[in-house]
Amino acid sequence: MADGMMSVDPDPDWKGMKKASRRLTRGLGELRDIQVQIDRTAELRMPEDTLGRIVFEVLRSRELRVREAAAEALREFDRREWKAWSRRLPERARRVPPGSPAYELLALKGWEQAYARHREAMHGPSQAAFHRLRIALKRFRYTVENFLPQRHADWADDFKKLQTLLGEIHDLDVLWATARRVGAKAAPRDRARWKKQIERQRKLCLDAYRERMIGRKSLWRGWREKLPQSEKLEAAAMERFAVWASFLDPDFAHAQHVAELALQLQQGLAAQGVVADHTRPRLRALLRGAALMHDVGRAKAKAGHYKASYRLIRRLEPPPGWTPEEIKEMALVARYHQGTVPGPKQKGFGSLPAPQQRETLLLAGILRLACTLDAYHTGSVRKIEVENEPDAVIVWATGYEEEEPLASWLAGSRHLLEMVCQRPVFVRGAVSRS
Repeated sequence: MADGMMSVDPDPDWKGMKKASRRLTRGLGELRDIQVQIDRTAELRMPEDTLGRIVFEVLRSRELRVREAAAEALREFDRREWKAWSRRLPERARRVPPGSPAYELLALKGWEQAYARHREAMHGPSQAAFHRLRIALKRFRYTVENFLPQRHADWADDFKKLQTLLGEIHDLDVLWATARRVGAKAAPRDRARWKKQIERQRKLCLDAYRERMIGRKSLWRGWREKLPQSEKLEAAAMERFAVWASFLDPDFAHAQHVAELALQLQQGLAAQGVVADHTRPRLRALLRGAALMHDVGRAKAKAGHYKASYRLIRRLEPPPGWTPEEIKEMALVARYHQGTVPGPKQKGFGSLPAPQQRETLLLAGILRLACTLDAYHTGSVRKIEVENEPDAVIVWATGYEEEEPLASWLAGSRHLLEMVCQRPVFVRGAVSRS
């Protein structure tokens, strides 16, 4: 739960909650593993031979030590702190409803990680590979269970069967590793019987797993088809950016309005041939994402918040289908919605390839002007159209009234866009067209 919420909510209490529970859950997990090994030894009737008796005694002794460690972790667990989190954090969690596209994107990330582990395990079926697969599939399952209840209702039985199969493989691997470690004095025939018995049980589980998870009708394919793809994938990424920004931006409605104005301005400039209509389909997504997140830095700093915005966005993990370079470019566009004009000597911007520098200048110029058009955070400017004159670009803004100090602010904020368009940019109220 904490891992999932940390992907959309930057509140540090989620990390604190996860850290506080880590020692306790680790201790209980170790206790559970030993108890399962004891039960497995009894099921296979292995205590009847010399190796079985040795393993059984070692496990019983270890169980006592681990039980004491788990009890100590439970005693040291800060219940008061946990109760405080249980009162505060659910309110934040309710701001993102179950089934949100942001959570679908989180589940897709979990699917990708689990599927990568599946491929590793199928190519090299080592104990470590299957252990990593078991952990990755469990995380994917928990994400779906906690955040996508409708999907979980359809997939719960399959999840349970797979978790049982991979859990049994893991338990058998651990049991055999224990037997090899402590069974040096056991009879060779006992060790051979153990190995044969465990390998037989392991193969049965592995065959059952392969039957469900390999081929055109595998569960992997079925799950992936139900998670975001193509247009829905990009929409889910935008939803994640928006949700994350809404937790940080004190006036997120302003950011949403600026995003709409920026997209209208970009579309108008491209339609009028003022700037090239870039073929890269992610252009508008970069602009929209930067606009939605441009004020997140206000949660960290009042002065120079645009620099804080850059740092926060820059640290975001790219959603599925996005690259670190695109996150960096989006962060730079948000960075330059105010302040100095970007130049080749500036850190970050100067390291971009020339095509990306030109694109960043364009998007930052658009965002800078759109932000100023809603400088009062009132949403009074409702629509933008662009007219391409021979010697100038006219931006017609419905709802804009040419009054001070807004007119002076616009005169300053349009400079970056004028550099890109290589001609003057004038903002006029749409009513003045008549």
